[in-house]
Amino acid sequence: DIVREKMNGTNKFVSGYAAYALWRITGESRESLIVLRELLNDPEVANEGIYVVGRMGPDGLALVDDVARELRSPQPITRKLAVDAIGSMGPAASSYQSRIKERLNDTNPLVRMAARRAIVNMTEESESKTNRILDFKFEISDLRFPI
Repeated sequence: DIVREKMNGTNKFVSGYAAYALWRITGESRESLIVLRELLNDPEVANEGIYVVGRMGPDGLALVDDVARELRSPQPITRKLAVDAIGSMGPAASSYQSRIKERLNDTNPLVRMAARRAIVNMTEESESKTNRILDFKFEISDLRFPI
């Protein structure tokens, strides 16, 4: 089928999104996770891999170690994507909560805000998540971007 053909093609960017599409169509993550692990290990497309794993929510848990190593990336966008991806896995990824809490002191305000959301997602059921996210008080420093 065409999705599997694209998933196993030479364009890694397309492969990642095809892997995501296959997971969405079939509900099976095993084939997709193999391709996504390859993306996570390729610096040129790792951010796309992290993003797609995050879209999978708890089904991406098999790749949480691969994503978690990017929490210490020198690139703020990569750290934010990793925090978002782990947070999207919800309570299934709660063993990574201490590593996410370290990002509350990140130098980048977007990473800090993502860490707050991730902690809520990892610790609570969906009913009260929205209220808890809205209840967070942001410091003035969270709204300023470094020059």
